[in-house]
Amino acid sequence: MKILEELIKKRTEIELSSKNHKDALKVLEGLKIEIDRELMEKMDAEGIQLSSANGSFVSIIEEKYPRLVDADAFFDYVRESGDYSLLYKRVGLRAWRECVEVQGNPPGVEESTMKKLNIKIK
Repeated sequence: MKILEELIKKRTEIELSSKNHKDALKVLEGLKIEIDRELMEKMDAEGIQLSSANGSFVSIIEEKYPRLVDADAFFDYVRESGDYSLLYKRVGLRAWRECVEVQGNPPGVEESTMKKLNIKIK
């Protein structure tokens, strides 16, 4: 029993340490976003795409990303073209759980179980 208590104590310490690091990371991410915004504003104002300082290089790039604005039109296109590569090949967890609850497991999907440890700290 002593070993179990020690393991729980160590796990609790790790959980608390992890929370502290997550909080610190949130602060750093916020600062990073603010500095990135400021860098882009200044670089745009100066009309430059690339700059460096102290051995670090920064560049402004533009990447295109999809944003679904008409799901019906998109899924009609996927069905008609047969280009299912446009979709992620994984099942949405929440939607799957609702489907299983209402209609049962859909064809082609196998239910699996993952055992996880949950810890709650007072």
